[in-house]
Amino acid sequence: MLKKTFWDGWDNLLTMAVWNLVIIASMIGGWFMLSATVNVNVTSFVQTLPSYFALVAVLAFVNIFIFAVNKVTLKISEWKGIKIIDFFKAIPSVVLDGAVFGAFVALLIIFLSVAFPFYYKMYRNGSMLGLFLLVFIFWTASITFLALQWYMPLKVQMKGGFLKTLKKCYIIYFDNANFSFFMFLYLIVQIIFSAIALLFTIHGIAGITLAYNNALRLRLFKYDWMEENPNLSPKEFKKVPWDELLAEEKNILGPRSLRSFFFPWT
Repeated sequence: MLKKTFWDGWDNLLTMAVWNLVIIASMIGGWFMLSATVNVNVTSFVQTLPSYFALVAVLAFVNIFIFAVNKVTLKISEWKGIKIIDFFKAIPSVVLDGAVFGAFVALLIIFLSVAFPFYYKMYRNGSMLGLFLLVFIFWTASITFLALQWYMPLKVQMKGGFLKTLKKCYIIYFDNANFSFFMFLYLIVQIIFSAIALLFTIHGIAGITLAYNNALRLRLFKYDWMEENPNLSPKEFKKVPWDELLAEEKNILGPRSLRSFFFPWT
């Protein structure tokens, strides 16, 4: 998965950079919108409502472009040719999906920003119930964010409505908890690299969605294999023949090396 993502990104470097610039522009616009509505001197919940509404609107808007790039990076993952214009053509078809997911994430963030201080205050006042709810919400939120990593690739690869896709996110997470945690760490590495590499122009959001599309697409080979072998025991299901399942993908990718990266003429 790592090797395929690297070479997929290298083969489409300039095209993905253009897409990243559009997403960066939308994020900058959203940042200015949030900055204009945030009031640090709020004294009541009502006064924070404009900021909350702005957060929902901004994440809904930005996610439309992220969903568009997610849709076209799937084509890269599937070895299909892409053009810069494909990103812009994909935008109308993902407006609703992107806005709904962005609003959901925003509402989740708002809930946590209110719940954590509230239950922490309960705990500081001597309530063990506050501590219990604080720990419960923390672990539930942690699992949810790890599961939500799979939402966009699942949405574009397996279709389905919001709730159905959300359910699949948890299924993928609980069946691949270690891999999901690895992808979270990989996400952090990608963000750091993208921030250093020309401020998210190189790799960036497009590269991150490509990595997740590759990760899910290759992981789904396991489930196809399980459907084709329903009579295997649970112990046998744990011995997934990855070399066999990924043989064709490895063959298409070819024996690329770092030498061909630095010296493509050799």
